[in-house]
Amino acid sequence: MSLRRTEPQSIPAEPAKLVELVTALLARVERLEGEVVELRQENVSLRTENAKLKETIDGLRQDNTRLRRENAWLKKQIFGPKRERIDQGRLHVAWAQFQKEQGIVSIEDVPSIGFTATPSTSMQLLLGLAGTSSMAPIAIASPAATSISDTAATPPSRPTKERHAHGRSILPEHLPTERVVLEPADIPAGARRIGEEISERVGYRKASYVRVLIVRPKYAIDDSDGTTRVSVASTPDEMIPRGLCDPAMLAHLIMSKWGDHLPWNRLEGICAREGLPLSATTMAGAAKRAEPLAKRVVDAMWVEARRDAKVLAIDATTAKVQAKGKCQRGYPWIVVADRDHVLCSFSARHTRDKPEELLRGFRGVCLADASSVYDRLFAAEDGPIEAGCWSHGRRGFFYAAPADERALVGLHFADQLFALEREFKHLSPAERRDRRRARSKPILDEFAAWRTRTLGLLDVDPRGPLRKALNYSVNHWEALCRFLDDGHIPISNNFTELQIRHIAVGRHNWLFFGSEPDALVACTWLSLVASAKLHALNPEDYLRDVFRVLPSWPSNRVLELAPKYWTTTRARLDTAELARPLGHITIPVLGSAGAEAAE
Repeated sequence: MSLRRTEPQSIPAEPAKLVELVTALLARVERLEGEVVELRQENVSLRTENAKLKETIDGLRQDNTRLRRENAWLKKQIFGPKRERIDQGRLHVAWAQFQKEQGIVSIEDVPSIGFTATPSTSMQLLLGLAGTSSMAPIAIASPAATSISDTAATPPSRPTKERHAHGRSILPEHLPTERVVLEPADIPAGARRIGEEISERVGYRKASYVRVLIVRPKYAIDDSDGTTRVSVASTPDEMIPRGLCDPAMLAHLIMSKWGDHLPWNRLEGICAREGLPLSATTMAGAAKRAEPLAKRVVDAMWVEARRDAKVLAIDATTAKVQAKGKCQRGYPWIVVADRDHVLCSFSARHTRDKPEELLRGFRGVCLADASSVYDRLFAAEDGPIEAGCWSHGRRGFFYAAPADERALVGLHFADQLFALEREFKHLSPAERRDRRRARSKPILDEFAAWRTRTLGLLDVDPRGPLRKALNYSVNHWEALCRFLDDGHIPISNNFTELQIRHIAVGRHNWLFFGSEPDALVACTWLSLVASAKLHALNPEDYLRDVFRVLPSWPSNRVLELAPKYWTTTRARLDTAELARPLGHITIPVLGSAGAEAAE
């Protein structure tokens, strides 16, 4: 809208014309006032639209930052290292800056120790590609400072690994020895042997499949009444009645599939290469038919875990299950009971029902991540006590660090806690609890104070990763501090996640479970294999011996065959009977270890 400028007019002398002129001018003024109102309204509308556009631009910028961060995280998952390690130079600088802000130590007063700062982009930091050879100056707290931070300006370093001499290691003495003597050519008569030079090589002699003939002689016995009867030994007790595989072969198949992660078709090729035509279907069928007996041992392990364990650590992962059309996603669950048993189960869906089923009747402490599937379990009056995982608490700050340097302070607090746990590793539970209360609790208190101050800052993105990491610790603070109450409670669920590797490595080889029942069969074997490794047993030797005695073992004493008690149980068995592939097994009387297992 434009305003046209007009030339001033002379005032007419006639009253009528003057009235007409005034009326026209008043009409024009009224029209101009209306135009001014319209312009003002248009100006307000433009200002409002401009504010909305600015708000939209800010939102798009935040979305762009978040998408860049997510893209960096996805690149790290695909191309970057899996470990959650951070550039120590950046970590120390952030910690020193935090101390300066709190008035604990002045960076200017701290001498550099010879490192130079190397700028690293957020992408490099998240991908773990930031340089660590040239690091930023490390802040060292003043001795006069009184805060807990004074002793933690530089985080406790990991214990230095003992360095070994380079060169070939000495071969174990228990290996069978074959002596090969190489005489020099053309030794003249009268030469005297004055010594020898000895070196070692590692040889390999292929294992072989054996054809085991089960011979049961028949005897004709003439009785006093003139009749003749035939006597023959009864068929031996076996994992699979009249099955093809003896205990050693069955243990080899189980260990190959669920210990060494070889799929059945690959095992079929290995057997064929050795001259044994054994199909994948036959091997899978043998594992499935032998599972019900072995499940009795695993069930007894579950009962003892729920009854006696102080801490049950639980976690879940994913694995494909073969179905019509395409594979479906299933969920194997791992439960670690006080470093006594590693137990595996399976569910088709990741819901609240499975944890409640697995931990029904357990009244101790359950260590888990903050997944919502555990909410109903921990909310129940007769449910277990929740303990949180500090690895999950730390992970949020690790992912937030590329976007906000303040997350490095949270990382430093978590690293201090883990450093102390490494120091307390070999203490008794009571001593560990006391040390945690004396040294870990002040760190938690200082972390909580820093978290409160940081959440109150206006420049912390409400949708950003730093706020998510901070809110995670707020929402689960009671569970994250639970480890202070009992020295048996681990600070993290890392050991359970380590056991998940049995499944994670396997699914990259055998790819999927054939069905949900097949997944439950696999869980039985995975429980025994992982528990055997937990107790430093050779899983294949353990399975072979257990398969030898289990068919004739009393059903009310099967817990004695669990890996936790196997060393004691095996020592009470007849060695000669155990060495035979089949035949009678003398069941020992219930000893002290057996009584402990049976209670």
